[in-house]
Amino acid sequence: MERLMTDEEIVNAWDDICKVLNKEQDQLKHDILNHVGNKWSLFVIHGLGIDGKMRFTNLENHIKGISQRMLTKCLRELERDGLILRTVHPEVPPKVEYELTT
Repeated sequence: MERLMTDEEIVNAWDDICKVLNKEQDQLKHDILNHVGNKWSLFVIHGLGIDGKMRFTNLENHIKGISQRMLTKCLRELERDGLILRTVHPEVPPKVEYELTT
């Protein structure tokens, strides 16, 4: 059975995110709040904000209970909205890293 975040975990995650972002990044905080409705986006932002750059598999392991499909959807939406940066390294197999934008 999938474990959902408690209210306390959500508040703690948001506090951690705010600590990572400085005063000049208020617009980024606003954009993040717009994504909070999707709990998985909050997990992605939290993971990247605390641990920095991560590959897809690292994010998937970091976020308990998220499916590959949902992680892919969240990453695409966050990238589309300019909250995360996706970097593809020209290797075989391709190496893709995700990080919060500045």
